Amino acid sequence: MVSAHLKGEITTDSLLVIEADAIIEGNVSGTVIIVHGEIRGSVSASETIEAWPGSRLEGRAYAPSMRIDEGASVLADLLIAPARPADWASPVETAPTHQAPVAGAEPIPAFVNTMFTPPGKTGSDG
Repeated sequence: MVSAHLKGEITTDSLLVIEADAIIEGNVSGTVIIVHGEIRGSVSASETIEAWPGSRLEGRAYAPSMRIDEGASVLADLLIAPARPADWASPVETAPTHQAPVAGAEPIPAFVNTMFTPPGKTGSDG
């Protein structure tokens, strides 16, 4: 389990859990990677990556299987395939996540969550 702000690379041959308060700035690889916190970099799993509600992935992610829960934020190139191509192996450079505000510009919401109701349905229909 990782529960800290870490800059660097994490590699393991087993399960890796990124806790909700963790921020990883670097490349992460393991067998199964469960993300509750934030990863900025390249994520690679030999089995699966799980992005849980409230988690954030930025950069690049590869695994044969991925689960992205509602409420997770994934701003990444994704590759879900049984085998990873050789050109996918290179780590990514992560861009700064904060930019200086522009004078007079209105803030733009990063995420807008709205409820979609299909035509012919009401909000109380199951």
